[in-house]
Amino acid sequence: LWVDWWIPAHDPRWREDSRAAAVLVGRWWERALGARVADLTVHEGGLVGERTHRTVCFAGRGPGEVFSGSLKVVGVTQWRVREGAFLSTIVHAAQSDDILSILQDTPEGLGEALNHHTLRTLGITAGASAPELLVQEVIDSLRERFDVTVRETSVTTEDVRFSLPRALTA
Repeated sequence: LWVDWWIPAHDPRWREDSRAAAVLVGRWWERALGARVADLTVHEGGLVGERTHRTVCFAGRGPGEVFSGSLKVVGVTQWRVREGAFLSTIVHAAQSDDILSILQDTPEGLGEALNHHTLRTLGITAGASAPELLVQEVIDSLRERFDVTVRETSVTTEDVRFSLPRALTA
């Protein structure tokens, strides 16, 4: 589940400090997930983790990232320009350890560092619309405090059609 946030530099949510901006977004997630997930915390410090694990961004702790116990729930990354900050957040649908099979050299402990929550381990798989409901909860929690504009974008339109096997159509 990927949610991106654009915060214009003139917006009251804008933070000059990149760490503070990430923590702000992490707090939005914490508030939205609080009713669904226990023991949530938002990492407010700097980047934490083995330098050799930085091959895979989800293996450490970064500012604004949300945890339940010791497991990451939401990852955060951002880029900034003069006009504002773009923060990308993700709750994984599946574990990330498949990346280990394509790395030429796997640093010791990287597999354990990649252990994180997924939509399924958080119990957010009750139905096909569950991730959309979660996104709506995040948006609703923001609307309580800010004027929010939602713009949905379609990157690709899927139009693949699968025919039934002949044995089922005969």
